[in-house]
Amino acid sequence: METTPVLSREEEIAQVNSKIISYLARYTPTYPMNANDNYIDYMKGPQPVVIFSSKPSKGLIRAIKNVVSPDLPTYKGFYNADSLIRTIRNR
Repeated sequence: METTPVLSREEEIAQVNSKIISYLARYTPTYPMNANDNYIDYMKGPQPVVIFSSKPSKGLIRAIKNVVSPDLPTYKGFYNADSLIRTIRNR
């Protein structure tokens, strides 16, 4: 058996208040934003992605290439260990 929902007085007032707030949000002038507010608002939105770039170190293709075959750090060691030891002893 289906019944129609009966709204209480508080629920009716809440519906009217939400309509008033949504109206005011749409039609009131916006508050002027400073540079920090603009930056925070920009960071909330979607960020741009560069697929191809003229710089070889940027772009999505380069990022995928780095994940597939990362550049492993190499150990260079001392080129001339004897001269380094002599320099340390002479100090």
